[in-house]
Amino acid sequence: MILHHLREPPDPWLGEALERFETQFYYPLGTDASFRIAHGREYLPFFQAIGDATVLVVERAGEVLGTLAGIWRPLRFPSGEVQRAAYFCDLKVSPVARHGRTLLMLARELEACARAAGCTCCYSVVMDGTRQTPLDYTGRCAIPGFVVGGNLTILKITVPAAHSAVPRFRSASLADVEATFQHLAGIGYLPLGGSPPLRSLMEPIPLLAPDEACGVVEDTRRGKRLITATGAEMRAAHLSRFAYASAEEGAALIREALALAAEAGFPALFVCLHRRETPAFRSLLAGLEVVEAQATVYGSQISNPGEWSIHTSEI
Repeated sequence: MILHHLREPPDPWLGEALERFETQFYYPLGTDASFRIAHGREYLPFFQAIGDATVLVVERAGEVLGTLAGIWRPLRFPSGEVQRAAYFCDLKVSPVARHGRTLLMLARELEACARAAGCTCCYSVVMDGTRQTPLDYTGRCAIPGFVVGGNLTILKITVPAAHSAVPRFRSASLADVEATFQHLAGIGYLPLGGSPPLRSLMEPIPLLAPDEACGVVEDTRRGKRLITATGAEMRAAHLSRFAYASAEEGAALIREALALAAEAGFPALFVCLHRRETPAFRSLLAGLEVVEAQATVYGSQISNPGEWSIHTSEI
């Protein structure tokens, strides 16, 4: 078995092998739907859009047996302190390799990479209903001791036909939105940084009402596509950098984001909420077709559970 460190796009033969490898894995969406992820043959743009990324790939005789990605980025704690954190994601092990050394190789190497990168803590986001979570791996194969850190609700909102909204949120720069996002996001855990243009085929559209709400309408299709169980692409826009002073302001921004998604030809919009706020948004978005899915944040060396501001474009 060969362990590859990807910090640049893989050679064409490995890109093709990764493409075949990903077709084995499906994830739940709501109660009766599922999808798989396709990062494409270049594989890295999705991860590099989040931060300083390393993707580990275990390969044998031209076939991929497992992957695990680590992304090094700043994480703001509820105290206001900022630490360098590792975002662990894209853990996949082929069914034929689940009782071998693949997971051990990936975990030990990524743990060493995180230490070398100066990371003091790590986190991961997993869709509820996924067969195995970081808790199943905790204490095994050099994987850090994870605990439940926070709970999220992911909304998939169907864009109504001819949807429109009265523009309330002025056009701004990504930097302006980032500053407002950090101000409005509150005192929870806040992963910082990232570059939406690296993952989005559409030009990201910033939306901002200072001291009220902010967000960025983008997609992930340059670095990650979602494929349904029938083989169709599940095209959707994402509302990232989403923060608000009140649920009412947040719902108004979602409706404007839906109008922009409609103009860009997307049939749906993804947005992530703190789980405790789901009932309020469910009421404020009445009349729209909304599918809810749950996700959990797992953390290591993060002492207290809390609220996490996570973007669906980064899960």
